[in-house]
Amino acid sequence: MSKENGMKTEAESLTLEQPQQQNAGLEQQNKQQARELAELSAKLKWYEEQFRLAQQKRFGASSEKTHPDQLELNLFNEAEVLATPEGQEPLTEKVTYERRKTSGKWKADLSKLPVGDRRVQPERRRAGMSVLRRFSA
Repeated sequence: MSKENGMKTEAESLTLEQPQQQNAGLEQQNKQQARELAELSAKLKWYEEQFRLAQQKRFGASSEKTHPDQLELNLFNEAEVLATPEGQEPLTEKVTYERRKTSGKWKADLSKLPVGDRRVQPERRRAGMSVLRRFSA
């Protein structure tokens, strides 16, 4: 019986050692995953901050400030500002100029070209591939 008790304690110790080793392995894996989670969380925060800064730079208010006098510019009321008040005649200006008329110039250019009669006869077309060979060559 002592042999059997010794065997049971040995078997029990083997079965107790296996869960303890497995537990130690799982604890080690848990610590490693916790480190990775912390590292990835830090990276995510960094990328979110970079994205926020890029969006602010792209769509945010610019640092250039407008002068109060610039706000009073009448850019879109230009016609009203330039219009003459009632009772005054608008200033008029008379423009005169002379221009030489150059008519018939193109006819003179065509008159220099040679004129002659020339008749062109259409070629007889052959049926089949011979016509295609002529164009492909």
